[in-house]
Amino acid sequence: MIRHYTRFPKELGLPRTRLSDDPDEAERESRSILASSASRSDIALYMKRLITTSRSRARLKGWAYDLKEDRLLAMLAEQKGLCAVSGLPFDLSGDVNEKFLRPFAPSLDRVDSRSGYVPSNVRLVCRIVNYGMGPWGYEALRTVAHAIARLDPPADAKAPKSVSKQRCHR
Repeated sequence: MIRHYTRFPKELGLPRTRLSDDPDEAERESRSILASSASRSDIALYMKRLITTSRSRARLKGWAYDLKEDRLLAMLAEQKGLCAVSGLPFDLSGDVNEKFLRPFAPSLDRVDSRSGYVPSNVRLVCRIVNYGMGPWGYEALRTVAHAIARLDPPADAKAPKSVSKQRCHR
């Protein structure tokens, strides 16, 4: 049996990562690990930024904090560059000046929102997933996602009248 691994540039300091035994799946995993229009060094810089912002937030809120950059990079490798909740590849493309134009950028999710940023309580998810879970958590997001999927027609069908051209008012 052939085993597949991916290697990262030395400057990222990431260990090689074991991929699927299936060659096609291994190729997909390898491409998705750093699927982004950003350079690999941009990903390392982005992880540093996550550390800085999460540490500040923890200080402000009085939460425990025990994360290091190398742990986040290892987590990125362990998750094979994919969101821990959706399985979508992370993507750093978008205007860096606009916070909300990077919906698929990595975001730190505290699994238990009552606990702080400690390795056993965090995972990397897409920013849009983290916003979607908000204070309600995974089950609420899952319920909404399933409802949307049920209403979303196949590409060759028309959208239901109750959904098409409707707007959400706040």
